[in-house]
Amino acid sequence: KEASCECSVKPDCEDGDSEQCNEFANHCCGEDDQECKCEYQRRACHLALESDSEEGYCEDAGNSCCEGDYGIGGCKCDFWEPLCNSYPNIEISYSEGMKTCSEASLNCCREENYHCKCDLFTHAEDYNGYEDTFINDCLNRDGNCARASNIVPNIDIEVESLRRIYNETQ
Repeated sequence: KEASCECSVKPDCEDGDSEQCNEFANHCCGEDDQECKCEYQRRACHLALESDSEEGYCEDAGNSCCEGDYGIGGCKCDFWEPLCNSYPNIEISYSEGMKTCSEASLNCCREENYHCKCDLFTHAEDYNGYEDTFINDCLNRDGNCARASNIVPNIDIEVESLRRIYNETQ
């Protein structure tokens, strides 16, 4: 196994074969070696996105690299947001119509945080050439920006937030 990994699988991965990088992560890294699995699954993800043939490698990489971190705005946000910036129009294989930016919005913004999602999609369109083709209003720019503009702020919550920010800077 080890000789095959070092002599065949790893060189093919290093030559740009995303399938072999995924193979290395799944069969050549130690069972508990999350760092190795993360490195090679991340490489498989990037190579697949570069060739517009994402085969679920990115989901695997996100899960390996962020094992146990399922919070919004944490590791998975740090994983998906750069993919949105670099590969904004590549569909991810495990959900029809979903792109890297849609996945970034799910991992970086709370479900009801329409301002966050509006900002993420607007930035992706304005700076990264993102083309919003997803029909689900919860995962596209227009739907989130429309919801964000309809939110009437609660003055008590706003004042308390400003006080907290002021006190933290003292």
